[in-house]
Order: sequence, then structure tokens, then C-alpha cells
Amino acid sequence: MKIIRKAVSKILLLWAVIVAAFSVAMLFNEQAFTRKSAVPAFLIFGAPALGAGGWLAYGVRRQDENEQAVLLQQTFYRLVMSQSGSIAVFQLAMVAGVSGDRARAYLDRCAYDFDGAFDLTDDGRVLYRFDVSGLNASSSASLSVASQTDWEGRDLEGREFSTSALK
Repeated sequence: MKIIRKAVSKILLLWAVIVAAFSVAMLFNEQAFTRKSAVPAFLIFGAPALGAGGWLAYGVRRQDENEQAVLLQQTFYRLVMSQSGSIAVFQLAMVAGVSGDRARAYLDRCAYDFDGAFDLTDDGRVLYRFDVSGLNASSSASLSVASQTDWEGRDLEGREFSTSALK
């Protein structure tokens, strides 16, 4: 469905650009009738396509951002549980498929929210540490359901995640 919305938004935006180009060309026409009909032509044929195409494109972008945020959260919980509460920026960025800056900002926010700590390794890497000692098997199961992940590299919708970096 998202692919269809992307395609329709691109077609509508392209149509709006074409109508706008013809409207501008009509403004420079020497015939008075054509010049007077340029603005109404754009308002009738171009503006609705521009609005609808922009609205669809914005919706697709927001959906992509939301999906990426959910994936980042799921990956964070999986990594924290599998690594006994320790996670590096590079790990999160690599497994979640986000930039290092985005992974660092997310980990900074999680460290603030969950009272995480920072450790510096011998090779100069920064590790974020979170207390998972109070979590037992039943807590892990409820966390799995809460994050919609089954800890085996597949979410509830059947999409696979790369878990090779966790091993």
C-alpha cells in the first residue's frame, strides 16, 4: 500500500508541476483571453494535485519515520537483553540500520530515561550500560510482547531482523 501511495503522490506532484509550467507559459502569451485563464487553470487543475500529492508524500514520510522508530526501539530492547545490559553505538546503528548519530542520540535518550551509565572500554569505545538484573524469564517474555518482537530475529508481522551481530 505504501508503494502505491508513493507512486500516486509522485504522479500528482508531477502533474502539478506540469500544470504550473503551462500556467506560467500562458501568462506570457500575447492573447488576453489566454493570459486571464492562466491562474484559474492552475487553481482548478494544479493546486488540488499539488495539495493531494504533498499530503500523500508527507504521510508516507511520517510512516517511514514511525516504522524506523519502532524498529530502533525493538532492536534496542533485543540488544540490551542479549548483551546483559551493555550496548555500543555501533552495535545499535549496524543492527537497526540507522546512522551513528541517530543511534547515539537514541542511546543518550534511553540512558537518561532508564538511568543508564556510560563505560569506556580499553580500546576507546563508549558502552552504554543498563540494569537488567531485575528482569527474569517472565519479564523478558512480557518485554518481548511489548516490543512486538520474538527475540528470534522476526517481528510479529513476519519481517526478519539481522541477529548475526548479536552472536
